[in-house]
Amino acid sequence: MNVTAIHAQNKIEREYRIKDHQVPASARIDVGQFNFPKKIRWYIERNVDTFSVEAKTKTDLGRMSIEFSPEGEFMDLELEVKDDMINASVLRKIGSYFDANFRRWKMRKIQLQYSHDIDLIRNQLEQPSYYDPIRPRYEIVAKGRDEHGMKLYEFLFGEDGSFVKKQQFTFKPVNNLQF
Repeated sequence: MNVTAIHAQNKIEREYRIKDHQVPASARIDVGQFNFPKKIRWYIERNVDTFSVEAKTKTDLGRMSIEFSPEGEFMDLELEVKDDMINASVLRKIGSYFDANFRRWKMRKIQLQYSHDIDLIRNQLEQPSYYDPIRPRYEIVAKGRDEHGMKLYEFLFGEDGSFVKKQQFTFKPVNNLQF
């Protein structure tokens, strides 16, 4: 048995709400092609060394976010789902990863992540019987307890449920009590 130790990067992220006129025109056009029934909210998502523009909305399929570069180039689309919407063999493989790396764990949020051509993604989401299905990757926020205690992580798994990367959430200290 070969064991590889992978250390998690820290994930420090902050979102700021922005107005429509502050969004790159190409991002507004791409999002407009979806004809979402609900209002679209725009955000700047700032990480330690990068930032992006993100559109968020609710759809019949679930909560959706579409991320763009600061120049308005499409990066990915994420659709929040329940675990029963994931292929059983993929879910078992993800669960096996968690079992092998944590004493206890719980998935808090599951998102299907599509980073292909935005027009192909739109076709697949609008027409589920579309003949050339695009397989998503899986972005999962989970709590895990290991020998160092309980921590919150964001994981990325491939189309088949294979582990890709892990980031530990880092929270800024605050002056008020958190309950």
